[in-house]
Amino acid sequence: MTKNSVLFVSHDASATGAPFLLLHLLRWLRKNAELDCKIVLKKTGPLESQFAEIAPVAVLERSSDSFHERVLERLSPYRLKRALDGQALRRALGRTPFGLVYSNTLVNGVLLKTLPDQSCPLISHAHELEYMIQRHTTPDALAYTLRRTTQFIAGSAAVALNLVDNHEIDRTRIEVVHDFVPIQGLDRAQLDSRARQIRGELRIPENSFVVGSAGTVDWRKGYDLFIPLALELLRLNPKDEAHFVWVGNASDRDIPIELAYDIRKLGLERRIHFVGYQKNYLDYLAMFDALCLLSREDPFPLIVLECAALAKPVICFAGSGGSPE
Repeated sequence: MTKNSVLFVSHDASATGAPFLLLHLLRWLRKNAELDCKIVLKKTGPLESQFAEIAPVAVLERSSDSFHERVLERLSPYRLKRALDGQALRRALGRTPFGLVYSNTLVNGVLLKTLPDQSCPLISHAHELEYMIQRHTTPDALAYTLRRTTQFIAGSAAVALNLVDNHEIDRTRIEVVHDFVPIQGLDRAQLDSRARQIRGELRIPENSFVVGSAGTVDWRKGYDLFIPLALELLRLNPKDEAHFVWVGNASDRDIPIELAYDIRKLGLERRIHFVGYQKNYLDYLAMFDALCLLSREDPFPLIVLECAALAKPVICFAGSGGSPE
């Protein structure tokens, strides 16, 4: 067994908290440790190329460019497709056993079962609270992950408490390591300059107060509360020129049709901006006057740390997860 050979496993390469955290960790490890690393993604995403800059990447469920393989993907029974994906993954990883597997979420059970080496220690880095666990894994896959895990890392005390209370994990097997973001090299002057430019692009007046939010446009992140928030603030301050900006996976052109309908009906097209995924999202955070995190559940959202680094005030719901920590 190669002691310094580590396999890092992520559910995907989306521009969301857990993959970003893994990316930050891998960059730090590359500078500070001598490790032979490989990375496995269950699905691809916009961060895959950044992972590939650090170590070789294998994707379990990558769509094929071949017509025959695409037909096979569509028509094959699920178990057959999973077996074929597993064979491809084992070929990509080779025969060398790993000294450690580092799984970046609790919802990787199906992928973990597919790995060729089941004997080495497994660290499970838990970022999920109960809604996300129930939403994104099955009881069988979760049971395998919990049983197979040697050591748990919890991204917040709220996550650790959920593991103990709802999944009967021994507290001694859990270490709380709060999630983190790199803040070295933040150029405030440059960020402020770009923020002013973005204000101009969105036609937001220089003196307008910008309420920001971010995340995937889904129920957990509370996107449906963004309009009521805007209505209430504008009702309380009818002369205010406040604007509301959501940075996430949906833009004004492809937000849910119900959301677009409400914005149009209420005449808020000029005030509410869904700007979609942005590679330079820190420039958008620099434009916020305050972050209003509307998440119903959020283990330890990195955007809170990023806004703190930019000296932006943050409002969140009590009892929603790790933000108060």
